[in-house]
Amino acid sequence: MDAVPSGRFSAVVRELTDRAVNEPHVLAGRFPGAEGALTVVEARAHSRGWQWRTWHLYPADETVEAGGEIVTTESGFEMAFAGAVTEEVA
Repeated sequence: MDAVPSGRFSAVVRELTDRAVNEPHVLAGRFPGAEGALTVVEARAHSRGWQWRTWHLYPADETVEAGGEIVTTESGFEMAFAGAVTEEVA
């Protein structure tokens, strides 16, 4: 979890919102009542499985002007061999 000052937090909200609008493999969900409350998932297939990243944005108050906290994750899985799946969580 990263505490982010107001200017940077606002920029991340805009950047992730734009990515969700413009990139087909990115999905964003906003939460009512707080302008910067946002969850974003970016998923990509690769030759042996899938990888995904998530961002969870928690504004310090109802606006993005006070900054907030950002939690990021990266996960994925790869096929070990036909019929078996292993999971890798970062």
